[in-house]
Amino acid sequence: MTFDRDRFSHNFRGMEDLAIESIFSFLNILPGMLKAIEDAAGARHASNLELAAHSLKGTVSTFHAETVEILAWKLEQMGHSQVITDTESVIKELKSELEKLKAELNAWVTDARAA
Repeated sequence: MTFDRDRFSHNFRGMEDLAIESIFSFLNILPGMLKAIEDAAGARHASNLELAAHSLKGTVSTFHAETVEILAWKLEQMGHSQVITDTESVIKELKSELEKLKAELNAWVTDARAA
């Protein structure tokens, strides 16, 4: 599991509609967040990378998605330290984990609607 379903569900207990709304909001802004990270890394713009990765890290914390948070933190630290090396491999791994997270979030929505 890429996110902690129990902790996420507990945070929204009795407010499943709000939880679903937060998931769809995240899924809608995710492409732009990824683009900001990729653009900053590609341009080797450290402060933009730090900010974009920090924003993603904070956003996914809602879902308790530890692996995604760690990868975003790595990118944030690269930007903060202005040592932007090997971002391609971290971004590739981040995208893979985000695909898993998206699938699991969509499954959570399906389960919540069926309940």
